[in-house]
Amino acid sequence: MSSSVARLHRALVDAMRRNRPNAPNGTVTVAEIYQDLVPYRSVRSALGFALNADYEHALLQLLAGVENRARIEPAEAREALRLELESSNPNTGVFRGYAACDVIVMPLDESQEPAPVVEPAAATASVRGAPAVAPQAIPVAEPVRPAAPAAPLTPPRQQRTSTAAAAARATHCYACGQILPGDRTVRFCPHCGEDQQTRKCTACGEQLEAGWKYCVMCGEAVRR
Repeated sequence: MSSSVARLHRALVDAMRRNRPNAPNGTVTVAEIYQDLVPYRSVRSALGFALNADYEHALLQLLAGVENRARIEPAEAREALRLELESSNPNTGVFRGYAACDVIVMPLDESQEPAPVVEPAAATASVRGAPAVAPQAIPVAEPVRPAAPAAPLTPPRQQRTSTAAAAARATHCYACGQILPGDRTVRFCPHCGEDQQTRKCTACGEQLEAGWKYCVMCGEAVRR
């Protein structure tokens, strides 16, 4: 009986023939594989995956190059997946962190038995809604230089609330109470040297936000 990796590979090649006939060098992204071409919901019955974890383990092996049926690029990503497979308790869904990476899918050995028939909705429908086309042979895969994995999106730097602005408008040092220069931004008190842009509670040292009247840690009234 063929391995779960071999069955998943055959189903993937069949889906690519239907929905990605012009994929360059048999290359698709990791996200296209598990979201569009051979998602668990469409292949679980045909390929005999009782649990989603079984499907994820087979896909993780396929991407890591087990049985040389496909491989993820770049090599660093492939090595990371291989190490995860070899761990004592692998995270089978770790490949989702490499969704933008390319995967080079090797063509089928034509002597192998046909791929199992998967659910029609997933096997024939193109992601972009284009009609299915007649199956075509996938070009022989050749190593290509894939695009680097997309850098994770980071939220814009949050604007710090008004501690610095409040310090610029302050007329008295919150620590010693002395008058501060009013015609410039003051970082440190010229009288006691206290940092005016990072206000701290004079009782416990907790950092304070602009507008607070009392310290959130000790309840001490905030000096103005």
